[in-house]
Amino acid sequence: MMLVVTLHMNMRNDALGPKLGIVRESDGQAALESLDITRLVTMLKQLTRSAPTNSEDFLFAHHYLAELTAESDPWKAAISAKKLIDFDPYDDSGWALYAHALSNLAHYRAAAKAYRRAVSLAPNNPWYAHNLGHLLDAVLGRPEEGLPFLESAHRMKPQEIDIALSYARALGNVGRFDEARAILHSSATDSWADREQQALLAWFDLAGPGESPDYRVQRREQKRRPADAPPR
Repeated sequence: MMLVVTLHMNMRNDALGPKLGIVRESDGQAALESLDITRLVTMLKQLTRSAPTNSEDFLFAHHYLAELTAESDPWKAAISAKKLIDFDPYDDSGWALYAHALSNLAHYRAAAKAYRRAVSLAPNNPWYAHNLGHLLDAVLGRPEEGLPFLESAHRMKPQEIDIALSYARALGNVGRFDEARAILHSSATDSWADREQQALLAWFDLAGPGESPDYRVQRREQKRRPADAPPR
């Protein structure tokens, strides 16, 4: 996606203004991330008020507001994401952003529905599949439903540790411990992941074949991902 952000007169004296005038192509995400988030959010809000409704600038501003405020103000993030999908019901990133905000509002069933829509529109995006599968397994307690999405995500990103851990956890939740161990042993880990890997393996060892284990791993907060790849 290529978007041009117009500098409006009320931004021209702001030190951040020129950076928002960039023609954003492949480096656009990096350019935005280099800015102070609080000031950037303020400028994006100004842009939503000054840009024509549903213009390129208007949609750009709401897209990044939905992404940047999903943790700090999920209600407003959900409103921004809803504007994206109201304008274009086939905007997969809009649906993913909406789902992420709904998750942070604890509207988990609605979030799962939104993630399903994102997956249907972009079935080759591993993070949409991961987030849906993990939500179904770890939050809604429906690992059987979540497994196909986590399996798909792992197939697309076999060395991604976040996905591998979520997939192994769901496999454990349905008693498929040998498969879960194989997934963990084949995945590269870093310091935090190694601790979680060991916790999962300990859980598998405590649970007998066919048993529903009492032990549950406390997942760290889901990594935030670029919107074209959400929550999280």
